[in-house]
Amino acid sequence: MELSFLGGANEVGRSAILLESDKKFLLDYGVKLFGGPQYPRLLDSLDVLVTSHAHLDHIGQTPVLFDRFKIPWITTYPTQPIAGRLLIDSMKIDKEIQFDSTDFDKLMNSFFPLPYEKEFHFSKTSITFHDAGHIPGSAMTELKVNGKKIVYTGDFNSKETKLHNGAKTIQNIDTLIIESTYSNREHPDRKDVEKKLKEEVKKTLDDGGTVLLPCFAVGRTQEMLQVLDSLNLNADIYLEGMGAGVTNIILDYPSYIRDAKALKKAFKRVNIVTGKEMWKKKKAMHGPGIIVASGGMLEGGPAIRYVLKLNKQSPKSKVIFTGYGVENTNARYLLEKGIVKRGEENIRIDLGVEYLDFSAHSGKSDLLEFIKKANPEKVFCVHGDHCPEFAERLKEQGYEAYAPKLNETHVL
Repeated sequence: MELSFLGGANEVGRSAILLESDKKFLLDYGVKLFGGPQYPRLLDSLDVLVTSHAHLDHIGQTPVLFDRFKIPWITTYPTQPIAGRLLIDSMKIDKEIQFDSTDFDKLMNSFFPLPYEKEFHFSKTSITFHDAGHIPGSAMTELKVNGKKIVYTGDFNSKETKLHNGAKTIQNIDTLIIESTYSNREHPDRKDVEKKLKEEVKKTLDDGGTVLLPCFAVGRTQEMLQVLDSLNLNADIYLEGMGAGVTNIILDYPSYIRDAKALKKAFKRVNIVTGKEMWKKKKAMHGPGIIVASGGMLEGGPAIRYVLKLNKQSPKSKVIFTGYGVENTNARYLLEKGIVKRGEENIRIDLGVEYLDFSAHSGKSDLLEFIKKANPEKVFCVHGDHCPEFAERLKEQGYEAYAPKLNETHVL
């Protein structure tokens, strides 16, 4: 058997790993969203596509495969419609997109749903999904072939959040392919972060300002709605962007989140803003109030528009990022330099800015604990900017660990 790392090797983004046994299994096929080469390399042949979850760095290039191959697409029930929503949006806004609506339709029609904890056999290989605790429908993939157990974690979170129960360790693994996004640092306690959010929001509201939470449409938006609802703040909450539609999809699959009733309650409370409802936008911006808007990196979506409008109309307002600001994005520019870029122009932003770590990834200690319990013979560290350092640390602890380079192949 062989593992080839077509993307996600010493980088965050464009995840794509090829397992070749009696058949060729591709684990994810994503894009790199911000900076660097955007796409993984093309394949000459393929038998199965397995998708861990519906973030674009794991699914963004998948329709291209269906222009070339007639293959099954194995993923969880909610991942298919959520992925569809994000890919449709990509076709609208990405001028360099490498697929069209025909490829997209072929992908959607090739969907083979696999629930958690149900073993499926394809030729001589069995596939089992386990809840990854990252976003609704996210899965760790367990493959058994030739008497060996191979596990690809995809993105996972072993800590409990408002939206998910934590992922459980899979034991007695022969080969572990583990995401290493936060292999060099820890996350703060979730309850402490929620307390800090309440303090920051309340202070801004008391000053008469508006709080803007730029959020990814999948996962973070839904968690923030639940967190805000639990804080018992006397304030209007507005929601604009793709997050509203994605929330409706997620509520169609209640078993894939921790507490569907709590999410439904929080969602009913918000004022959903559509493009035609200018009066709601004006009310939201003239606060006090809270806006949850799609576009977590401020590279598109309504979030960047709200930043620019609040900067002119409501100087007592505050932008609170609940996720990491990737380098060379407006989120990072705003956090570090107090500016956003619009074309060639640097625009000074005089609003308050805060970053609170609500990450949906496992931190360093959680990654090490997962590996300790899994006790693998081999570990491949992927999807991270510090994979070589993490692999070296694992070697010091006695593991056979690797930080594979792009397009590198390893024999199992």
